[in-house]
Amino acid sequence: MKLAGILLSTAMGLGAFSGSAAATEHNFGLGMGSNFNGVGAYYGMNVSDAMVYASAGCLALVQTSGNDFNSDCGVGAGYLNTALLFPGEGKHAVGVHVGSGYNTVNDDSEFQVFVAPQYVYYVNGQNKPGAQFGGSVMLAETDGDIVESLMLNMGYQF
Repeated sequence: MKLAGILLSTAMGLGAFSGSAAATEHNFGLGMGSNFNGVGAYYGMNVSDAMVYASAGCLALVQTSGNDFNSDCGVGAGYLNTALLFPGEGKHAVGVHVGSGYNTVNDDSEFQVFVAPQYVYYVNGQNKPGAQFGGSVMLAETDGDIVESLMLNMGYQF
Protein backbone atom coordinates (compact mmCIF):
# COMPACT_ATOMS: atom_id res chain seq x y z
CA MET A 1 0.00 0.00 0.00
CA LYS A 2 3.03 2.31 0.14
CA LEU A 3 2.79 2.63 -3.65
CA ALA A 4 -0.84 3.75 -3.36
CA GLY A 5 0.20 6.57 -1.00
CA ILE A 6 2.96 7.68 -3.37
CA LEU A 7 0.57 7.62 -6.33
CA LEU A 8 -2.08 9.61 -4.45
CA SER A 9 0.48 12.24 -3.43
CA THR A 10 1.77 12.51 -7.01
CA ALA A 11 -1.75 12.84 -8.42
CA MET A 12 -2.61 15.56 -5.91
CA GLY A 13 0.56 17.44 -6.84
CA LEU A 14 -0.28 17.22 -10.54
CA GLY A 15 -3.79 18.47 -9.83
CA ALA A 16 -2.49 21.42 -7.82
CA PHE A 17 -0.05 22.34 -10.58
CA SER A 18 -2.67 22.15 -13.33
CA GLY A 19 -5.11 24.23 -11.32
CA SER A 20 -2.60 27.03 -10.74
CA ALA A 21 -1.13 27.26 -14.23
CA ALA A 22 -2.50 29.37 -17.05
CA ALA A 23 -3.01 27.19 -20.11
CA THR A 24 -1.73 28.53 -23.42
CA GLU A 25 -2.72 25.70 -25.76
CA HIS A 26 -4.75 22.49 -25.66
CA ASN A 27 -3.77 19.15 -27.23
CA PHE A 28 -5.54 15.91 -28.02
CA GLY A 29 -3.66 12.69 -28.76
CA LEU A 30 -4.38 9.09 -29.74
CA GLY A 31 -1.98 6.18 -29.38
CA MET A 32 -0.48 3.59 -27.09
CA GLY A 33 1.80 3.74 -24.07
CA SER A 34 1.76 5.01 -20.53
CA ASN A 35 0.79 8.56 -21.50
CA PHE A 36 -2.34 7.11 -23.17
CA ASN A 37 -3.05 4.80 -20.18
CA GLY A 38 -2.50 1.81 -22.50
CA VAL A 39 -4.22 2.10 -25.88
CA GLY A 40 -6.28 5.25 -25.64
CA ALA A 41 -6.39 9.03 -25.76
CA TYR A 42 -5.26 12.08 -23.80
CA TYR A 43 -6.31 15.69 -23.48
CA GLY A 44 -3.56 18.08 -22.42
CA MET A 45 -2.81 21.70 -21.65
CA ASN A 46 0.55 23.22 -22.63
CA VAL A 47 2.04 25.62 -20.14
CA SER A 48 5.32 27.13 -21.37
CA ASP A 49 7.70 24.13 -21.76
CA ALA A 50 5.40 21.66 -20.01
CA MET A 51 2.20 19.75 -20.62
CA VAL A 52 -0.29 18.53 -18.01
CA TYR A 53 -2.77 15.94 -19.30
CA ALA A 54 -5.53 13.48 -18.44
CA SER A 55 -5.91 10.18 -20.29
CA ALA A 56 -8.19 7.18 -20.66
CA GLY A 57 -7.34 3.82 -22.17
CA CYS A 58 -7.02 0.06 -21.85
CA LEU A 59 -3.91 -1.95 -21.01
CA ALA A 60 -5.72 -5.16 -21.99
CA LEU A 61 -8.96 -6.16 -23.71
CA VAL A 62 -9.56 -9.90 -24.05
CA GLN A 63 -12.49 -11.84 -25.55
CA THR A 64 -13.18 -15.08 -23.70
CA SER A 65 -14.54 -18.33 -25.12
CA GLY A 66 -18.07 -17.38 -24.03
CA ASN A 67 -17.89 -14.17 -26.11
CA ASP A 68 -17.50 -12.10 -22.92
CA PHE A 69 -14.88 -9.38 -22.66
CA ASN A 70 -12.37 -8.99 -19.86
CA SER A 71 -10.46 -5.74 -19.63
CA ASP A 72 -7.90 -3.68 -17.78
CA CYS A 73 -9.12 -0.16 -18.56
CA GLY A 74 -8.85 3.07 -16.63
CA VAL A 75 -7.80 6.69 -16.41
CA GLY A 76 -4.62 8.57 -15.63
CA ALA A 77 -2.90 11.94 -15.41
CA GLY A 78 0.59 13.07 -16.25
CA TYR A 79 3.17 15.81 -16.54
CA LEU A 80 5.78 16.19 -19.33
CA ASN A 81 8.49 18.86 -19.51
CA THR A 82 10.65 19.72 -22.54
CA ALA A 83 12.96 22.16 -20.71
CA LEU A 84 14.92 19.44 -18.90
CA LEU A 85 16.58 17.82 -21.95
CA PHE A 86 17.88 20.04 -24.77
CA PRO A 87 16.17 23.26 -23.56
CA GLY A 88 14.63 25.43 -26.26
CA GLU A 89 14.19 22.58 -28.75
CA GLY A 90 10.79 21.48 -27.44
CA LYS A 91 11.01 17.94 -28.80
CA HIS A 92 12.42 15.85 -25.92
CA ALA A 93 10.09 15.55 -22.92
CA VAL A 94 10.53 13.73 -19.62
CA GLY A 95 7.88 13.35 -16.97
CA VAL A 96 5.66 11.04 -15.00
CA HIS A 97 2.27 9.40 -15.52
CA VAL A 98 -0.01 8.13 -12.75
CA GLY A 99 -2.72 5.71 -13.85
CA SER A 100 -5.41 3.47 -12.47
CA GLY A 101 -7.59 0.75 -13.88
CA TYR A 102 -10.06 -1.96 -13.04
CA ASN A 103 -8.62 -5.32 -14.08
CA THR A 104 -10.99 -8.20 -14.92
CA VAL A 105 -8.42 -10.16 -16.96
CA ASN A 106 -7.75 -13.67 -15.54
CA ASP A 107 -10.79 -13.24 -13.24
CA ASP A 108 -8.80 -10.90 -10.98
CA SER A 109 -11.49 -8.19 -10.71
CA GLU A 110 -9.26 -5.77 -8.85
CA PHE A 111 -8.50 -2.07 -8.84
CA GLN A 112 -4.87 -1.33 -9.80
CA VAL A 113 -2.71 1.77 -9.77
CA PHE A 114 0.63 2.43 -11.45
CA VAL A 115 3.23 5.14 -11.89
CA ALA A 116 5.41 5.47 -14.98
CA PRO A 117 8.42 7.77 -15.38
CA GLN A 118 8.57 8.44 -19.11
CA TYR A 119 10.39 9.95 -22.07
CA VAL A 120 8.55 11.23 -25.16
CA TYR A 121 10.04 12.53 -28.42
CA TYR A 122 7.72 14.86 -30.37
CA VAL A 123 8.68 14.80 -34.08
CA ASN A 124 7.36 18.35 -34.71
CA GLY A 125 7.66 19.65 -31.14
CA GLN A 126 5.43 19.41 -28.09
CA ASN A 127 3.25 22.38 -29.10
CA LYS A 128 2.54 21.18 -32.67
CA PRO A 129 0.53 18.39 -34.29
CA GLY A 130 2.57 15.34 -35.21
CA ALA A 131 3.85 11.90 -34.29
CA GLN A 132 5.38 11.07 -30.92
CA PHE A 133 7.52 8.17 -29.75
CA GLY A 134 9.09 7.17 -26.46
CA GLY A 135 9.18 4.75 -23.61
CA SER A 136 8.47 4.36 -19.94
CA VAL A 137 8.96 2.07 -16.98
CA MET A 138 5.61 1.15 -15.45
CA LEU A 139 5.66 0.36 -11.74
CA ALA A 140 2.53 -1.33 -10.34
CA GLU A 141 1.59 -3.05 -7.11
CA THR A 142 0.30 -6.60 -7.63
CA ASP A 143 -0.43 -8.93 -4.71
CA GLY A 144 1.74 -6.78 -2.44
CA ASP A 145 4.75 -6.83 -4.78
CA ILE A 146 6.05 -4.02 -6.97
CA VAL A 147 6.09 -5.18 -10.61
CA GLU A 148 8.08 -3.34 -13.30
CA SER A 149 7.37 -3.42 -17.02
CA LEU A 150 8.70 -1.52 -19.99
CA MET A 151 6.23 0.24 -22.27
CA LEU A 152 6.68 1.67 -25.75
CA ASN A 153 4.91 4.99 -26.31
CA MET A 154 3.77 5.93 -29.80
CA GLY A 155 0.93 8.02 -31.07
CA TYR A 156 -0.22 11.17 -32.79
CA GLN A 157 -0.99 14.55 -31.28
CA PHE A 158 -3.61 16.72 -33.01
